[in-house]
Amino acid sequence: MSLQEKQMRLVYNQKIGTRLGWGFGIAVALTFLLGIIAVVEMNMMANITSEMYKHPFAIKNALGDITTGVVNMHSHMKDIALNGNAERLEARVSEISRHEQHVLDSFKVLSEQFLGDKRDIETAQNAFLDWRPIRQEIIELTRNGKYLEASLLITSGDNHADRINELMLPVREFAGMKANQFFSDAQNSKRHHLFIMSGLVVLISGICLVRGFYISRSLTNPIKYIIREIGKVADGNLDHKINLKSNDEVGHLAQAFDDMTEKLKTTTASRDDLDAANQHLQAHEQQLRATNQQLDAGNQQLRAIEQQLKSSNQQLMAKEQQLLSLNHNLNERVKELNGLYGLSKVIETPNITLPEIFQSLAELLPPSWRYPEITCGCVIFDDNEFKTDNFKETQWLQSADIKVCGEKRGAIEVYYLRECPLIDEGPFLKEERDLINSLAERLSRVIERKQAEEEKGEITAEMERMNRLMTGREMRVIEMKKEVNSLLAELGRQPEYKSVLEDAETVISSDKTG
Repeated sequence: MSLQEKQMRLVYNQKIGTRLGWGFGIAVALTFLLGIIAVVEMNMMANITSEMYKHPFAIKNALGDITTGVVNMHSHMKDIALNGNAERLEARVSEISRHEQHVLDSFKVLSEQFLGDKRDIETAQNAFLDWRPIRQEIIELTRNGKYLEASLLITSGDNHADRINELMLPVREFAGMKANQFFSDAQNSKRHHLFIMSGLVVLISGICLVRGFYISRSLTNPIKYIIREIGKVADGNLDHKINLKSNDEVGHLAQAFDDMTEKLKTTTASRDDLDAANQHLQAHEQQLRATNQQLDAGNQQLRAIEQQLKSSNQQLMAKEQQLLSLNHNLNERVKELNGLYGLSKVIETPNITLPEIFQSLAELLPPSWRYPEITCGCVIFDDNEFKTDNFKETQWLQSADIKVCGEKRGAIEVYYLRECPLIDEGPFLKEERDLINSLAERLSRVIERKQAEEEKGEITAEMERMNRLMTGREMRVIEMKKEVNSLLAELGRQPEYKSVLEDAETVISSDKTG
């Protein structure tokens, strides 16, 4: 006996209700298993997304805040050294203290959430703390009116600011590498999840189809066999036996039919006996009809199982849509991080001018928004506009003001070139609102720093011009003294200004020193 025949014999020995119950139970169990696996896969994807928000995005923001805070503090220190106004001095000292606390808070965020070597963070923080005594000394010298000595100490502050930025470079590179790694893991996880879920759907569908096929065959084959054998008996062959060895209802029916034919064979051929036999046969036919009704009920259960499978497939498709949505959100956050990081790289470029920064920021805007192919950007500052090549003003606008020292000086504007679905702020995401506000705030701080540097250069040039003017006047006075001495000598009198040469050497030496 083959393996298939043994399996069919095992099925035939079960009741019809038992077979249908087993089929329905297996379908429900596999559907439940598929749901559990889908939940586990979704949880894994959510964990990857959570890690992405927890580390790279927070680290990038903290690095940007530290860089901006150090630059602003250094700018205020230069302003303190050049400005003798006591009221403005105390205001700048207050601003420096606020920026210092903000930088220390950002270092705390890095220490708690950075996944790399935290010794780099500790080294940078120690360098920042070592800068504090120098700042205090500059402030005290300025309060005491020693502006020249305070200006000389500014160079030491320049070295500390540059050293802090250099020490933060490995942290910034590690955070960028970690962001790329999280994005790659998310992509691999998405493909892995889709492969597993698709395989499970195919496997479960195959199991249900095979089980349904075996149940259907176990019900229909015996009935077809009985119908054929009954036809032989109906032709008048009462010696023929069905001999169906089965313990289910169909087997009982076959056995009852064999018993009936045996009784027909041993009875007389009287009409009454034949009528009784016919009635007995009709009763068995009714039993056969009842069995057929049970088969119909079984078929209805099979159709219900098929509907459940379709419902499970729909649930699976919904889970896949959720996975795609999570992946899309992850891509949007990466684009926002790239925009912030790109602005930081532009700001750190040596000797870069404000117009160059504005134009670079305008080019960075489209790739950082949701629909870069239909996005254009513009940076406006003091009636000057810096636009992308495809710039065009439309009704779909998102903007943020550029404020310098509390005064609005311009704006950052982002336009969609055609209509897009409405989401949080028109067609724009609420995350994009946070991004454009962050860019505007950071650009405002850069402009304040650049303007402070320009003011310092103008003051230095004015001091040099005044020094040259005073030197010229002193030399003219010395020449006049020489002429007086010459006239007195012609008159035979003693020179009145004996230290003319010494005064000239002093003025020349002072001019060279200045």
